[in-house]
Amino acid sequence: MDRTIDLRFLDYLIKDLNSLWPMYLIWGFLLIAWGVAILISPALLTARVAALFVAAGIMVLVLGWRAWSLKRRYGALKRQMLGV
Repeated sequence: MDRTIDLRFLDYLIKDLNSLWPMYLIWGFLLIAWGVAILISPALLTARVAALFVAAGIMVLVLGWRAWSLKRRYGALKRQMLGV
């Protein structure tokens, strides 16, 4: 009896989730730097907040696209495994 388990789905999931860690690291450092800069120069708060919103919007678009891509690949894998 063959007890082979196909873990490619989990490999793809982990790869996709793990590929974003550098972005989170950069965001963390960027937010800390902006917080310190705001403490030093509060007059530039408006420009920094606007830049933050633009950057956050781009990040959300990237995450949304990656989630859609992952769902599409999972659906294809599921159809392949079930033979549908």
